[in-house]
Amino acid sequence: MKTSVSALVGLLAAAPILFLGSGCTSATNPTTAAAHAAWAAQPVRLQVAIIVPVSMNSIRDDDVVDTFGQNVRTALHQHGFKGRIKLLDESQRSDPSLPLLEVNLTEWRVDISGNVACTFGATLKTPSGEKGLGLFTGNSLLAWGRHDWTARADSFQDAAHDALDNLADRIEQTGLLSKAPM
Repeated sequence: MKTSVSALVGLLAAAPILFLGSGCTSATNPTTAAAHAAWAAQPVRLQVAIIVPVSMNSIRDDDVVDTFGQNVRTALHQHGFKGRIKLLDESQRSDPSLPLLEVNLTEWRVDISGNVACTFGATLKTPSGEKGLGLFTGNSLLAWGRHDWTARADSFQDAAHDALDNLADRIEQTGLLSKAPM
């Protein structure tokens, strides 16, 4: 019994050293750090501004802007857009020499039928012109039966990607923004 207790105490004492020395954080991983540095060094090809309806909770609004902005970035890259996409927050001004995609998110919530609805309008502004891209909608079944918050969050992601797939196609049809890096 004394041997097993002393072994357990020794293992618990060594655990922080094992985790700290393993390089399991991305800050110590040279591959991840190099990839991030290479990405940050790329010139910005597209700016994205997400506009959400005003609410009483600015923290929630910031989370919605960040999350939906990441969905926009992912969808455009999945549809072949190459290059760095910069998400602007409300305190940042856009660079007029770079293309700007303004997304006016009007709805991203559970609707009356119990499904997730995503609705937004978009405008693409480039140095060579401006084009209203229209209104986009996406829907997804909400996993009400599952008590797993991740599954419920996936329903919101699915509704966003349903609408964003159409946005990527519409951007390509305008001819104002090429997929290839400049």
